[in-house]
Amino acid sequence: MKQLTQGARLAAIVQLLEEQAFWTVSDLADRFDVSEETIRRDAKQLEQSGVIQKVHGGFRPPATGSRPPIVCVCARTPRPSSASPRPPPPWSATA
Repeated sequence: MKQLTQGARLAAIVQLLEEQAFWTVSDLADRFDVSEETIRRDAKQLEQSGVIQKVHGGFRPPATGSRPPIVCVCARTPRPSSASPRPPPPWSATA
């Protein structure tokens, strides 16, 4: 295969992951005729962008329904002060 620029290679990797859900580093290195280290650098960049997920032996598209970052989980809209208080949890001691 003709040597691609890094940007073209990154786009091609994303497209390949849409066609096949898992690729190994060595398979992609062979396919693009580059070193495995080059593919690892590409994968690191794609992972930081959230486009792929590195897993043992290679990488795949990011898992769907994966847990959002903790910042998003903690961000909540405060309840209005006029809202009724929450009932006590069932395990609490009520007299």
